[in-house]
Amino acid sequence: MATGTDLVGSSMISINLSYKNVVHDSIRSDMLAVSESQAWAFGDGTNEIETVWHDTRSTDNTGESLIINTGATGNGGMVDAFGNTITIGVLKMLYIKNTHATLSLVIGAVANGINLIGGTTDSILIGPGASIFWQDPVGMTLGDEDIIKIACSTAATVTYSIAMAGEDL
Repeated sequence: MATGTDLVGSSMISINLSYKNVVHDSIRSDMLAVSESQAWAFGDGTNEIETVWHDTRSTDNTGESLIINTGATGNGGMVDAFGNTITIGVLKMLYIKNTHATLSLVIGAVANGINLIGGTTDSILIGPGASIFWQDPVGMTLGDEDIIKIACSTAATVTYSIAMAGEDL
């Protein structure tokens, strides 16, 4: 059951780069302009979200596993802004930002990991200050593959920000 009662908003990515070079005594440029925006409404259909969760967290090299469709983390649970444990059955948006200046995050490499990342040994390395963003208006249904494991790449502690949204179970 959804814990919120309304939602209006959007998620967006924007890339604007001007790449220049001198060719035959003249300056040439190549423009890269990509903008993608996704409008969201409250609900459990295409372009709709029922639950939102975000947090700033810390983890070491043993990592933590966020079990998205049960809201369990082994570290106090995934609780929304209203104090409710969230349970996402269809993931529609995921954002992870490594807020550390020198250490990297490893995302994945876990049994029953979300299909976005791959198998039990597949992982994504997010370097210092780097981030990943994924959105899908239809969403990815989470069955047994419902875990995001996040760990520091070395024997240290790293901080990160995470946000996800989707349909409740």
